[in-house]
Amino acid sequence: MRTPYVLDTFVHLGYPAYLLSILGVRKALGVLALLVPGLPRLKEWAYAGLLFVCTGSAASHLALGDELMAVAAPVAFAAFTLISWGLRAYARFDLASILALVIPVRRLAHK
Repeated sequence: MRTPYVLDTFVHLGYPAYLLSILGVRKALGVLALLVPGLPRLKEWAYAGLLFVCTGSAASHLALGDELMAVAAPVAFAAFTLISWGLRAYARFDLASILALVIPVRRLAHK
């Protein structure tokens, strides 16, 4: 989406406006790949692409000497991407299995 804030940020970073459309479509396809069941190789590429975009954004802001908040947001999204990638193995379990891992349940002893 070419919102004024995002467009202003792209101009500030020195990127052409048409790159917004390219990145937007690719991000949407990457998120779709992460949501569709199966396709493990495609998911790996999607995670890599999202990580490249986030770290590239942070590096661009750092190179221009932008304020810390401009760098912190893409770094936070990169961290969320890495956490999601690390937790992808749990996606094989159903919700009850995940909750059982997180919330230990005590069994009542029968007398």
